Order: sequence, then structure tokens, then C-alpha cells
Amino acid sequence: MSILGVNDMLAAYQYANKAQKNNATGKTSFADAVKQTAENSSASREEQYVEYLKQRYGANVMVKNIGNDQRSIDNFGASIAGYNNIVIAPNILEKMANDPEKAAHYEKIIQKGLNDLPRCKAEMSMNGFEMSSYAVSIDEKGVGYVYVTGDLKPEVRAKIEAKVRAEQAAKRARRVRYAEAGGEYRLGKESDLNNTKVAGAIARWYTMLHKKGRAYLSGSESPMYDESDVLTADNMRLIAEKTGTAENMLWHTVTGNYDRIRSRIDALPRTLTYNDFYWTNLLVSKTGESAFMFDYNLLGKGIAYGDIRNVTGSLSPEAAAAFIQEYGDDIDEEQKKADAFIAPLVTLANACRYETFPTWAATSLEELKNGELLKHLREWLQLEGVK
Repeated sequence: MSILGVNDMLAAYQYANKAQKNNATGKTSFADAVKQTAENSSASREEQYVEYLKQRYGANVMVKNIGNDQRSIDNFGASIAGYNNIVIAPNILEKMANDPEKAAHYEKIIQKGLNDLPRCKAEMSMNGFEMSSYAVSIDEKGVGYVYVTGDLKPEVRAKIEAKVRAEQAAKRARRVRYAEAGGEYRLGKESDLNNTKVAGAIARWYTMLHKKGRAYLSGSESPMYDESDVLTADNMRLIAEKTGTAENMLWHTVTGNYDRIRSRIDALPRTLTYNDFYWTNLLVSKTGESAFMFDYNLLGKGIAYGDIRNVTGSLSPEAAAAFIQEYGDDIDEEQKKADAFIAPLVTLANACRYETFPTWAATSLEELKNGELLKHLREWLQLEGVK
């Protein structure tokens, strides 16, 4: 099950909280219902209003606050079933039960959310998903949301799983072919990550890739994969929401300086980048003098330092030092400062696509929460004193 985030189709549909008077619906109002039942009812006004909503919408009505952190949202999603659910924060329910204008306003939001159910189901179906549950919510601030849970259609899931199995089988087959070919090269081993000689050979391959990559991209607009493309304003907001960090000062700074940040990212020098370093993608000559990477499914364009950080982060300290010595530590400070901000955000953007927040993004999330990301941004753009 997934909630609020399967390919953006399960994201919350938020409705603007603008004061509007309720149009005539032809249905009995709550005030009329209270007049009809008051003499025979010992229930509170709020309890009577809940019963009124159940009868009006034929819905399951819950009175509760839903936290805006991902765990609370996931727990709520797991607790509901069916498509006709209404959730109202206690403070809003009290206002609705005692103020006809407030009631009319929020009932209009509820009705709009319920009316959107067929459209939402259709859009999900078009994108390969089946809806499991649906709920309209009014939070404690009076903002309306729609919460949707769903999963891939069985036939779509089967196709994806088959594709993954085929890709894994193809990769295993390539490794077997390389191993059987013998000759000058062997498959990489985990121990290569500690080998200073191999690290130097890897550095020479990356030097060649980046040099030729700069020449290839020079003066051309190549539509290649670029990790930083995920850093859109919408994705920044998604990260803030899904990580429960919307009040973090980083997002206030990003919002106020987004155009400048995006401009600086786009101005960074690009080259071809491998983006997928690990020993399982490595071939090493039997002498250890040369090495190269295979499996280019994540090959794209980006800043050279992103590759360097990716490689050295996987190598032992001694091997990383050997890599830098061979590659040369002449990468300009602009790239290093930019990467310190960009890389964790790219990691978080990718992590937020998952139903459950992955452990491999925990370090980046901690950098966001402890202020390191904001510090890196200010150092890069010299934003001291800028809010």
C-alpha cells in the first residue's frame, strides 16, 4: 500500500481555504435537523453534527487530527477502508457545529473532495494504479485535503517485476561473459575498494571520462539525464512535506532564493558523469594497471566532483587518497560547495519517491534537520544574513 506519493498520483490534492457562502443544496441543513431532534436528544451539538454529516454524505465520519509527518500519514492510510471517509479536526468540528457560515464553508470543501473521487480513480487507473481507499480531511488549520491509498495494478506490477528480473539477469550474464572471457581483465572484487593501485587506475578512467565528456558536451544542449533536474520547486515542497521538515529554515531560504539557486545550478560546468560507482560494475586488468566501469544505465551529465565524491566515498581512506593523487585535486571550490548542497537534496528527492523512507537517505535527512544543508547553501551562495 502507498499513500500520498506514488508517481505523484497519490499526492494530496489540497484545496484553497477561501471563505465562500454555501449555495442552496436542497438538503436539510444542520440547524433544521437540530430543531427537529433537539427535544429528544441528549447528545452534544458536536455529536449531533457528526450524525448529521453521516446522514448527509452517507459517509464514515472521524473526528481527529492527522499529523503532517509521513509516519502519521502512513498510519492513517492503513486505518481507513473504502472511498467514503471524512476526517475533521476537533477544533474545526466545533466551529462547524456552532457557526452555520463555517459549516457551509467546510461542507463545500468536503463536497468538492467527494466529487473529485471519480476523477482521481480515473487518473490513477490511467497511470497503472488501483485505488484502495479515499478520504476527505479538514485539518486543524481549516485546510482541505484528499488522502488516497492505492497500489499498482497486478498486471502492471507483473510487467515491472519482469523487467527488473530481466535487467538483473542481463547484468549477471554480462559479468559471467567478462569472467569467462578471461584475457587481460577480471571482474572487480570488494577488496579492490581498499587497493591503492586499483584506485589509481580507476582515477585514470574517470579523468578520461570527464575530459572527453566536457568536449562532447561543449557548445551543445544534450538531453541527457542530469541528477540536479529533480531539484524543482515542487520537489522541494514534496521533500519538506514527506520528511516533516516544512518549518525548517532551509525551506524558507530556498523559497526566497529559488531562482538564484536554480540559476547557479544550471551555470555549473557539466561533463559526462558515471553516477553509479561500485565494485560490482568494475573491470580491472590482471596487472592492476588499468580499470574501467561497465553498465552505463545511469550515465548522464553533471559536475565532475559528483563522480569524485561518489567514488572516494566508497573507497577506503588510503585508496581514496590514491584516487585523488592520480586524478588531481584541481576541482574548483565552486563545484565542491555546490555539491555539498545539491547531493543530499538529490538523495532526499529520490528517497521521497518510496513508500517507506529508505535507510540510505538517513544521513542526508540528518544534514537537513541539523542545519548542515542550510550552512552549505549559505556558504555556496554567500547568503550570510539572508533569510
